[in-house]
Amino acid sequence: IAMRSLVNCDNFLIYLGFNGINYFDGVSSGVFSKALNEYIKANIVDAYAYLSCATYWNNKYILCYPKTGGTYPTETVWYDLKTKAYGVYSYAFSCFAKWDRGNDGLRLFSGSNTVGEVYEITGTNDNGSAITCYDSPEPIDLGMPDIWKQWYNIYICG
Repeated sequence: IAMRSLVNCDNFLIYLGFNGINYFDGVSSGVFSKALNEYIKANIVDAYAYLSCATYWNNKYILCYPKTGGTYPTETVWYDLKTKAYGVYSYAFSCFAKWDRGNDGLRLFSGSNTVGEVYEITGTNDNGSAITCYDSPEPIDLGMPDIWKQWYNIYICG
């Protein structure tokens, strides 16, 4: 549903579909995280979903999409292909660009939807102010789905 969400990540093509984040491995299509997809479906504005954009950076598929009440991308979710973790940021980006001048390494930049500025993604702060973020790993059953387990989420504000 968003052409700019299609990204080549290792051996996958990953994209935003009507049911959330999907992948195609050359043979079949699937989803990485049902919980993350449910979150996206509950929060995305379908009428403006085509404005979503994504990139692949440090083993993470990063997707910015219009959240409920917005007419432009206002929230960013990420999924780590190696650790299977995912999270949500309050970034409001309209585009991503990888930049390599040759001697300073590969860097990630993104364009703001709200103030017309370009940001280098290097950490979790923005002009000295903390960016709200949270991380929640995919639920696991430790090989025993019928045994009750109690889990805790940790919220970090940097």
